[in-house]
Amino acid sequence: MFPVRNTIILIIMMCWLTGASAAHICWVERVTSSPYGVNVFMMDGYDVARRVAVTHTDGSRSSITPNSDGSFTIRDGESVVLRGGIHDSCTAKAVTKGGKLGLDIAAKNCSPGIGCTEGRDFLVPP
Repeated sequence: MFPVRNTIILIIMMCWLTGASAAHICWVERVTSSPYGVNVFMMDGYDVARRVAVTHTDGSRSSITPNSDGSFTIRDGESVVLRGGIHDSCTAKAVTKGGKLGLDIAAKNCSPGIGCTEGRDFLVPP
């Protein structure tokens, strides 16, 4: 039987090799506008309360408290690490580009024997 962990690793590597978007690799489903910044919705199975901490514009860090709808909110200039490990990372930062506040997502995967692949997405609320 193929262990679940190996299956997940295989799926992630296939996504990288086929050019999947940084948003999907980092488990970001969508973003919406908020009076305070950008609401970030993660895909099913991602535990926001356990995994996400925000770095504020002054450099301080704090835990994320999910909103009632399961999303979390970050303000312009704040960033979060969505996934990190020995070979991969996903970071996201709320930034204004072209007059629109959105989420800049950067994903990087370095696999032994394969090398590194990087992807970047800018998600703008509808």
